Amino acid sequence: MDYIDSREKTLANTYEQIKTDIIRSIRTLPNPAVYKVEFPIAVPYQETLLPVAKRVLARQIERI
Repeated sequence: MDYIDSREKTLANTYEQIKTDIIRSIRTLPNPAVYKVEFPIAVPYQETLLPVAKRVLARQIERI
C-alpha cells in the first residue's frame, strides 16, 4: 500500500471518478484499490493517520 493522493468527495467527484482519475494519471496502476479513511479529530496525516489506517485495513483484509 502506498499513499497516492488525497481528495475530497463531492457530488461531481465520486469514488468512481477518483479511481478513474488515478487510472488515467498513473498508467502503471491498471486497477488500483481506493479506500476512504475518516478520523474524528485532526491529527498529522503522514505521521499518524496513514500508518494506523494501513494497519487497520491489513487486519480487515486478513479476516476475509
